[in-house]
Amino acid sequence: MSSEEQVNQASALAVLPTVTLLKHAEKGQPGPRGTLTLNAEHHALVWVPEEGRKARRKSFRNSTSSSIFTPISPTPSATSTSTSLSSRLRASVRPVHMVVAPLTYIFAVRHVHPEASLPLTFPVQEGSVTEEETDRFAVFWVERSKDQGHVKSLTFRTPSSPTDAAKWIRVIRRCIYPDTAGKLPLSRIYLILNPFGGTKKAPKIWESPVKPMFELAGIQTTLTKTERSGHARELTRDMDVDAYDAVVTISGDGLIHEVMNGLCSRPDWESAVKKLTVGAIAGGTVNALPMNLDLPSPILCALSIIRGRKHPMDMHLVTHYPSGSRYVSHLMFSWGLVADVDIESEIYRWAGPARLNVGLAARLLNIRHYPGTLHYLTDEVSESESGDGGPAGSAPGSNGVPLLMEPSGSQGASGVGSASSQEASNGPIEPRKGNGGLREEEVEVAGIKPDLPGPRGQFTSPILARELKKRKALEDGFDGLPKGWKTVRSKFTFLGNGNLPRISADAMIAPSAQLSDGTLHLSWIESIGLWKLVPILLRMADGSHTQDARVHHHRVQAFILEGQRLEGGPGPSKHGGIINVDGEEVGRSCQGEAWAVEILPSLVTIVVPPWFEENQP
Repeated sequence: MSSEEQVNQASALAVLPTVTLLKHAEKGQPGPRGTLTLNAEHHALVWVPEEGRKARRKSFRNSTSSSIFTPISPTPSATSTSTSLSSRLRASVRPVHMVVAPLTYIFAVRHVHPEASLPLTFPVQEGSVTEEETDRFAVFWVERSKDQGHVKSLTFRTPSSPTDAAKWIRVIRRCIYPDTAGKLPLSRIYLILNPFGGTKKAPKIWESPVKPMFELAGIQTTLTKTERSGHARELTRDMDVDAYDAVVTISGDGLIHEVMNGLCSRPDWESAVKKLTVGAIAGGTVNALPMNLDLPSPILCALSIIRGRKHPMDMHLVTHYPSGSRYVSHLMFSWGLVADVDIESEIYRWAGPARLNVGLAARLLNIRHYPGTLHYLTDEVSESESGDGGPAGSAPGSNGVPLLMEPSGSQGASGVGSASSQEASNGPIEPRKGNGGLREEEVEVAGIKPDLPGPRGQFTSPILARELKKRKALEDGFDGLPKGWKTVRSKFTFLGNGNLPRISADAMIAPSAQLSDGTLHLSWIESIGLWKLVPILLRMADGSHTQDARVHHHRVQAFILEGQRLEGGPGPSKHGGIINVDGEEVGRSCQGEAWAVEILPSLVTIVVPPWFEENQP
């Protein structure tokens, strides 16, 4: 149903009466009478006083962007909407005192107590709003200005009867919650707060603006504060999923990582990820997930949770062999430069988001190159692959080994044949079927810990299970891979896979990634000097680094990374580099071990804002 149809349908539910704007109650004088209408074309609530009133025109609008007036569906791009809503209305409405509240940004409509002092200020005083029917009602919305937001409200009175105010409340609620007949989509929330994360502002963010906004909207919240690392994983693993509609975090991406892994480690993980929606309120250092959803501030995150728009999201399964430990990832898997900077800059947390820049400067003074072997299962057509990463099999690695090892037969010594493409020019990629050419009994032993609950890999688990079954370790590397896999042996400056476009405000690791595109976005840079690396890093700000010939960028279904001993590194501490999953160090790329990553299409459901629109790949 289109936005216009939603508004027209809601407007037809009742004959909406004339209202009076209340804003000078402290003087004993109500505001002017006027007409409050639901503007279907612009998807907004518009109040215009009766003609003849002398009043200064007042319009709540976004002064720098028209995205505040973007309808819920369909959502035109910000660039195509060059004129703000108020400007368009100005052409057809006389320049009187007009107020515009976009439905996209309204989060609460409530009855107001007759004795409440006006105008209402945020947070509202206790007792100002009520569930009892009165002849007054207030509309609350967020006025967006660049990356910030401010709560605004207007209070109206229906002179005829309290029933008229109730009609308005029902109609507006049906407009902002069309899919649930005016009811909150997410009314019961289990909220996990990390008081120690990032700059330690999460408790203040909860007190204002999140808690007052949730109370105004009528959301029931169970708040739990984490006490130690891994606590959120325990909480979500043991929680009663039937008692809640969503799990929401106030912290950074580390807490989201714990929540996702807690849900996927439950015995009933399949039903848990279907029942619960996951939401995030920015309260950490980087806040990559909210950033990718165009939610740069806590107040916009809270608005998004209240509105409750849902969207499926892919996850990545990360498996360590030979231990069999498994992780699910919502953001990224990285090894090399990005992982080193992210983890080693933890000592600069006092600097906030700038800690990453400080860590990068320190690491560039001593760039590391990690030897390793990469196997990946591509879904790209050969022309696209040559354009992103160079001609297949022709570019030598930094150690003289051909970039893509091509075997003489279907199963060679170090890799196998070219990939068969399943990727269409548009739309998500369908996961491949089958078990990688293995027998069913081999698939059943996919890991040292087969009794662990959670998702399993259909591409990598059978392959590594076979290797483990033969020798319980990977000292000698793989002796053969199923058809479609390719192999790179080299020294790597950086290797990473992004599930979302941005991993920080100035780093777009996977510019074409979408929430549920069913593919991994794998990039790597082989051994490279400082002066060649710096221009590539600068281009990461807008994602154009993937067009550099020295950056190998592929859409893949799965990949396996084998670590090797660093030259001159005799001890275990000198093995490989940091393995970073969603900003958390989960291990090292040691000799004789491997890390396998593959796509889990549309595994979870997350909350996205009403105005969210993904860039088309």
